[in-house]
Amino acid sequence: MRKTQEIREAVAADVEALAAFNVYSYGKDNIADDNLPAVTVTIAGGSFENGAEDCVVGLRVEIKAKATKVENTLDSHAELIEPLFPIGHTLNGLVEYMLPESFDYAIDSSSSTGTMGLNFNVKYEV
Repeated sequence: MRKTQEIREAVAADVEALAAFNVYSYGKDNIADDNLPAVTVTIAGGSFENGAEDCVVGLRVEIKAKATKVENTLDSHAELIEPLFPIGHTLNGLVEYMLPESFDYAIDSSSSTGTMGLNFNVKYEV
């Protein structure tokens, strides 16, 4: 199994343990309203360092929800997920570290749905 898949699955398992979301260890579009709130875990890309001994990847935990005040709902969900991955988290030794990098929102006001992306840098040995 490729290391990036192991990382996605480890992050998804930690989020799934909250039992508050439908969790996917891969990108998934068109999630039915009945399956919200949901979380997807993706890796957008990465770069090798130190002669390809290490790799740094951009990992995204995306929360998808539907609610009247969807931004507030997304914030509440993020408050559950963010503490799982503090600065320097190693996913039980799977990676060297995880660093929170940024977050963003995408809101569709016509359908009361939205997403919040929690973005991390993850470094691991190849």
